[in-house]
Amino acid sequence: MKRLSLAAHLAPLLIPFALFFIYSLFMTVAQSFGFGAVSDYRGGIFHSYALVLKDPVFVRNGIFSLWISLASSLGSILLGSLLAWQIRKLPGRLQIWTSVYRLPIILPHITVAFLILFLFSNRGMVPALAYFLVSPEAAESFPELIYNSMGWSIILAYLYKEVPFVVLMELTVLRQIPDDRLTTARMLGAGSWRTYRKVVLPQLRTVINTVFIILFLYSLGAFDIPFILGMSKPSMLSIRIYRLYFESDLVNRPLVMARLTLMFLFSLGFIFIYLKKTRRQQSEESKV
Repeated sequence: MKRLSLAAHLAPLLIPFALFFIYSLFMTVAQSFGFGAVSDYRGGIFHSYALVLKDPVFVRNGIFSLWISLASSLGSILLGSLLAWQIRKLPGRLQIWTSVYRLPIILPHITVAFLILFLFSNRGMVPALAYFLVSPEAAESFPELIYNSMGWSIILAYLYKEVPFVVLMELTVLRQIPDDRLTTARMLGAGSWRTYRKVVLPQLRTVINTVFIILFLYSLGAFDIPFILGMSKPSMLSIRIYRLYFESDLVNRPLVMARLTLMFLFSLGFIFIYLKKTRRQQSEESKV
């Protein structure tokens, strides 16, 4: 009854959103097959998909997007889990001061992008501090993080935004673990790492899997941070699709929609395979 009551209260918001999403998805897929395209389009139903899959630029952009998404999401999970565990071990009177970690969560992504640009560009604050505090040579040898082919500035921006999100999600679970369970593990001779791996990590596994999917798929399709901090070549798929949509002829619209449809199908496939693999792993561990 509670679930039905909650669904009834959310229906005025969920139904328009669902209808808008279904309509947008339907129009995207239809146009990718050439339906509703301009009269100059002469390709067959799967013509746009064949062209996209043979496009080397699409493949390079896809590989670059996967690299950015994997590096930022895995890095955020690693750093966030480390930070959340350290905060959990602090005395209660000190944990209230650690709430400052939530600040990046409320900042818009575009603000974070300009913050990274302000800090790490050639004339940014960090090279300037290296110039005044260390030496001019230190400033000149400062690594090129902005607009490089590996997308380090994009990854830095995502880490700044996503690590606090990981901490926030994991702390909720960590604070539910009884202290006596951790004390017992230490009394039995388990060190900090073994206690974390054997006692804490099994409790966090579900949260980590969920957060990883959210961060990975968001980074894969995000636009604002890559648009400000990314290069034109290589670029992420979202930037390439944006430019093709607004800067190319209407005849190429099915090619744009085919890219969007392939990204959507990849996201669904990724969620299905990842969840299936993690559930199989959890079932095997429970049998041991």
